[in-house]
Amino acid sequence: MFFVLMVFLTQRWDSTDEIARLITGRTKAIIPVHYAGAPADMEAIEAAAGAIPVIEDAAHAIGTYYQGRHIGHKHTAIFSFHPIKNITTGEGGMITTNDEDLTHKLRLHRFHGIERDAWKRYGKGSDPSYDILDPGFKYNLTDLQAAIGITQLAKLQTITQKRNVIARRYVKGLSALAGLDLPGAPPYDHGHAWHLFVVKIKSMERRHFMEALAERNIGYGLHFPACHTLSYVKRRFGATHLPVTEDVAAKIVSLPLYPGMDGLQVQRVIEAVREIIA
Repeated sequence: MFFVLMVFLTQRWDSTDEIARLITGRTKAIIPVHYAGAPADMEAIEAAAGAIPVIEDAAHAIGTYYQGRHIGHKHTAIFSFHPIKNITTGEGGMITTNDEDLTHKLRLHRFHGIERDAWKRYGKGSDPSYDILDPGFKYNLTDLQAAIGITQLAKLQTITQKRNVIARRYVKGLSALAGLDLPGAPPYDHGHAWHLFVVKIKSMERRHFMEALAERNIGYGLHFPACHTLSYVKRRFGATHLPVTEDVAAKIVSLPLYPGMDGLQVQRVIEAVREIIA
């Protein structure tokens, strides 16, 4: 068995110290998670990782910047274009990498292990024969999805700006509530994509808070249950007790945040949260 360290850096920006402590001879990769659109501290992670590969979980991070550069410019990074993400292709995602060998393998494995793309085989004067070099899958993005994605990508800056405006309004409107923890802000130079606005409920049981939101016709989300408590993970790796993780996972709630929200809708959520917490 080998270990992959998955690193979630949200409120505890100093937790990179834990990475070096947890690395063993069986550690094959370190996966920092750019949770909710906030960039992990990549310089600190790289320093702790040394020669161990770093793979960025950038599912939340399209439009996220770290020290002036977009996430994924240096390491292999995996982005999601699921319908609830900041931009979408309907489903699917994108891998970015500077590794030419990995690029070749990914392109090979995304389409049945066939060495050449279909359009190259059937173009004018092309040879329609092909070879399968390795077992592959059917993971290629369709042309329709790609067309949607290209159009969405052109709107990314505007989408990100709108999400930032909503997040700032939430912070301003909810910061005085003693029974609520708001998302932390990274202390280093960054651009936040605000994929999620996750709060931690401290003054009441979360289920009562969610029921009260539902009564007011306000949506919410849970992002996410603690992975080690999921049935498959427990069967595969055995039971693990992580008290801090479990405590946080039992208290977090995602408030509505999408670029189509207008000022009145945002204010309605703020007033509802204030009323419920009070």
